[in-house]
Amino acid sequence: MAITADQLPDDGSRPWRSFEDYLLPRPIFTLMRAERRLGLAIPDSFAEWQTERTATLDSKLKELAKAAAANAIPDAAISNRACRSRRSAKRNATGS
Repeated sequence: MAITADQLPDDGSRPWRSFEDYLLPRPIFTLMRAERRLGLAIPDSFAEWQTERTATLDSKLKELAKAAAANAIPDAAISNRACRSRRSAKRNATGS
């Protein structure tokens, strides 16, 4: 069996580069983080992320509570006693 060029590791080739080669040097990362120039889609600190997610979750739960009180959740009914899916009730009624 012959060995082809793509089967030989080449330290300078893209597929064989070390993960660390893709990282920013620590001083540059630290500076960019301090200046908020990392360009991340999420906050770069856990505390900020947690605060943001908690606020979003709280808002969504309040919307859900209002919809539940108005019986306005599509395909569901929520009461003090139970939470029922109208879809599962339809499936049970049709036997599917």
